[in-house]
Amino acid sequence: PTFPHGVVDKVTEVAALAAQHGVGVHVDNCLGGILLSYQDRLGLGPQHQEWTFKAPGVTTISVDIHKYGNASKGSSVVVFRDQALRR
Repeated sequence: PTFPHGVVDKVTEVAALAAQHGVGVHVDNCLGGILLSYQDRLGLGPQHQEWTFKAPGVTTISVDIHKYGNASKGSSVVVFRDQALRR
């Protein structure tokens, strides 16, 4: 696995391809998602392409906030682009 090395998938490209075919893309941002968010915002390390809802075609994102977010063990979040996807 590449997650210990900070490798980020080409979400923008995958999401664009999926959107062409009417398929949504889920971003599994569970391990380093919180750290990556701050790294990009503060300009620490290499900048990554968009992997959030700023990338057209991304429909859901998950984050395990217990890993680096100082939340209780087992706390996780799944975020949907819009309410229609939750039905």
